[in-house]
Amino acid sequence: MARPLSTLSREDKLSRLSSTILFTEFSKSELLDFYEELEWLCIRGGETLLRQGEQDQSLYVVLTGRLRVFVIGQDGQEGVVGEVCQGEIIGEMAILTGEPRSASVRAIRDSEVARLTPVAWDRLLEKYP
Repeated sequence: MARPLSTLSREDKLSRLSSTILFTEFSKSELLDFYEELEWLCIRGGETLLRQGEQDQSLYVVLTGRLRVFVIGQDGQEGVVGEVCQGEIIGEMAILTGEPRSASVRAIRDSEVARLTPVAWDRLLEKYP
């Protein structure tokens, strides 16, 4: 289970956010607005961040670490779809469509992510269409 802790400084978090594809075009003040809306979470290696079928429509930015994306087939076996590392995002389709999670995501090693909830996303979209 993810914990609301972080070992990164505010400056490190802002630097890592600004290097992601989602935030590269944002000004410093716009990025600070997003920063205020984010939740900072730590996930230990082996812990699951998202489960296939969940209704959580949050978007996550990987700040440190590495996560594995997998689906559980009808036979109950896990099939690896890919890996996500620093600077990449998870959950962009869920936050846009509101659909349940199509895959599960588990930390391969200790990782930190920033979580943007759908409520915060909507607030920011109103401000920055």
